[in-house]
Amino acid sequence: MGFEKYTSNPVFMTNLVCIVVFAIAFPSYFAVISGEDGDSGASATSTPGDWFVGFNETQETFSERINMEDGEQYVSSFMGNPDTSVEIAWIEATFRCNDDDDSLDGPYRDSIEVESDTSMVSGEQQEQSDQTDCGGNNGGPITMRWDVVANYSGEEYLAVQESMDDIRAQWDDGDEHRGEWQAIIDMDVAAEPIVGQDSDEGVEVTWTITYFVVEFEAFSVIME
Repeated sequence: MGFEKYTSNPVFMTNLVCIVVFAIAFPSYFAVISGEDGDSGASATSTPGDWFVGFNETQETFSERINMEDGEQYVSSFMGNPDTSVEIAWIEATFRCNDDDDSLDGPYRDSIEVESDTSMVSGEQQEQSDQTDCGGNNGGPITMRWDVVANYSGEEYLAVQESMDDIRAQWDDGDEHRGEWQAIIDMDVAAEPIVGQDSDEGVEVTWTITYFVVEFEAFSVIME
């Protein structure tokens, strides 16, 4: 009998209906929204559609300059971002020296030899090595590059009838290639037969890692 006095009240019944509808619709709404963002709602991210796919890129760079004497060895190290919520597109290292204290293009040119060491990086990377004169005699910088995600260019494109899950899988780095990147540098100072002419050489090293996050925009929204 106590409950009937409430059910006979039109204001109470109106409020009750609103509460019931809100309780049903509100969670469903946010389940769909979060599914579009890829945080939950597997059915939304696995449903094929037409998507304008873009890439939000960031770069992390480390540079250093060292002076090396003849026969000296130096290990350059770079620790990349361990965050697996971003993908790694590629890693590049550049080694440059310029022998500006010897005769231009003469026979006495300083040179460096560089060998990579990726033993402390997760996943598999192919080791690289190279040698170059320090400027002159066609000498130039040594560049080592590891492309992690195949065919990645950073260019936007239209994906037709593909799900967000499948698209993300195409650009997945497998959460690998993280750790300490190293390169071993050996210096050869070829001094001219002049006292005090040449005793050491400067080497510039630059490490760059490019990260990215895949972004989506519905093609139908762009066309409207």
